[in-house]
Amino acid sequence: MRLRATLLVLILAMAPAYPIFADQRFSDLLLQVQRLQEEVQQLRGRLEVQAYELSTLRRQQQEQYLDLDARLRGRSEAAPTTGVPDAGAPGTVPATPTAASGNSVAEKDAYRVAFDLLKQRRYEDAIRAFEDLLARYPNGEFADNARFWLGEANYVKQDYSAALTQFQRVLANYPLSPKVPASMLKIGYVHYEQGDWRAARTALQDVLVKFPDTAEAQLAESRLERMSREGH
Repeated sequence: MRLRATLLVLILAMAPAYPIFADQRFSDLLLQVQRLQEEVQQLRGRLEVQAYELSTLRRQQQEQYLDLDARLRGRSEAAPTTGVPDAGAPGTVPATPTAASGNSVAEKDAYRVAFDLLKQRRYEDAIRAFEDLLARYPNGEFADNARFWLGEANYVKQDYSAALTQFQRVLANYPLSPKVPASMLKIGYVHYEQGDWRAARTALQDVLVKFPDTAEAQLAESRLERMSREGH
């Protein structure tokens, strides 16, 4: 408003100096002021949205990294560290390496490599690493997480069709996975980016209904409010 008022004062001050073209000049300059004002408002809105989403992304990443770290540490603590039987537990069979445990270690290592690539923002490399992991261990213990991060990597690359496929497969193949709420939220985000407002609203409302009082529900509600403000 201050910018517009200042420019209007300048326009009015200039008008008497150009009696023949005063009206037209005033109209042209006023139109320019209106356009500039609209552009400034749009830029401010975009900056606010980007700042909010950046803050949200940072919080999500921190929570996801902590969740992953806790899961990995939990598995590490639960794993046997020695083959010597407990003296206070008669009949205990010494733990011996098996093919299954070897596969588990190899899968974990492959997952860590893929996840590290993702954290380094090497999205193409991360996508190939996660795809390779899923090809080698389609039913592995990290399959749900790998599928989710594969969707995230494609989402960041704005390959929304590929991202949608991965998030939907998390829901279909791993209905009990901790990644289900985040996958549902991201499905809503993908539909939003694609301009499918009805599908986006449905997916986001599902998050509110099925996973209330969660971080995903708060983000879904925020995106729904944004859609309402935008007239979608």
